[in-house]
Order: sequence, then C-alpha cells, then structure tokens
Amino acid sequence: MNLEQQIDTLINMDQYRMTDTEKEQLLLPIIKEQLKSHYNNNEYVRSWLDKQQIEPDNIESLNEVPLLPTQMFKHFDLQTSIGELQRVLYSSSTTSQTPSRIPICTVTERRQTRGLLSII
Repeated sequence: MNLEQQIDTLINMDQYRMTDTEKEQLLLPIIKEQLKSHYNNNEYVRSWLDKQQIEPDNIESLNEVPLLPTQMFKHFDLQTSIGELQRVLYSSSTTSQTPSRIPICTVTERRQTRGLLSII
C-alpha cells in the first residue's frame, strides 16, 4: 500500500474505536515516510535532523518521533510539499513578536478537512 492509500485508510477508519496500539501501527509508517520526504525536500529539516542524529528509518515508536522546535516555524521556510501551496497559516506572535509560518498545500488542506470530518 502506498503512502496515499495508507493515509486514506487511516482517515476513513472509525477513530474512536481504535486502540492506541492500532493507531501507532497505522501512523508510524506514515510519519516515517513523511519525515524522510521532509528530510529530502527541505534543507532546514535535514540539517536539524542531522544535528539531532535522527534517522527516520530507525524510529521504532511514536514516542521517538522528534518535535520540531517552534523557532524553526518562525525563522525558516519549512515547505516540503511538491504540490501547489494553497495557503500559509500564521500563529499569533508571542514575546518574540514573530509569528510561526506553516505552509499548507492543497493535498494537506483536503486531508485536514477529511480528518476533521472523520471525528465529528
């Protein structure tokens, strides 16, 4: 099953009937593939993962998935999608007065909508 099919399968499942173990079995391969894609398509993500000595293929649980520092969203262009950029989300700026910038492509926007509808 390719990445798109894995994501579709996950979104279409009954989210509230899944155990944490079932969710992890479905999410982990997707997240690892996404991390590899980000690593290959964004120099800032690649540099950060290299400095943290994190290799996506070696991640064995969701607890090992690294969280990007919020400062990266404030100071770097983290767009990694190949698809067309649909919009950019900005966070409210805090003490630094610099808002976080989160690029959203068309595919991600559709997935977010479908994911939200699957839990309502």
